Amino acid sequence: MTETDRKREHLEMYLVFTVRLRRLKDQRLDHPECTEKLDYMIFDTLRKLRTIEEDVEGIYDLKEREVVACRYLCGKSIEEISEIMNYSNRQTERFLRKGIEDIRVRRRF
Repeated sequence: MTETDRKREHLEMYLVFTVRLRRLKDQRLDHPECTEKLDYMIFDTLRKLRTIEEDVEGIYDLKEREVVACRYLCGKSIEEISEIMNYSNRQTERFLRKGIEDIRVRRRF
């Protein structure tokens, strides 16, 4: 697995953690007897989400950062991003690739 693949995998975890957070919050309402444990799990998930957000915020180029955020934090497709930002699909893919190359993953989970 290349470094770029590891970075993509790291970024893809954002949507996984978002779904997990929603599920944990629902469980907290359904099982008040487990509040303490669920609160810890919610806090840990929020920490992981924030770590990924900080990694994306660390991308120097604004266009690259916006494309990476749309793709991995919002779950948008290349075509959707291209339309929103008024770029060609090819340019959007280029910004995405360069943004991923520039990202510095500081912490692993």
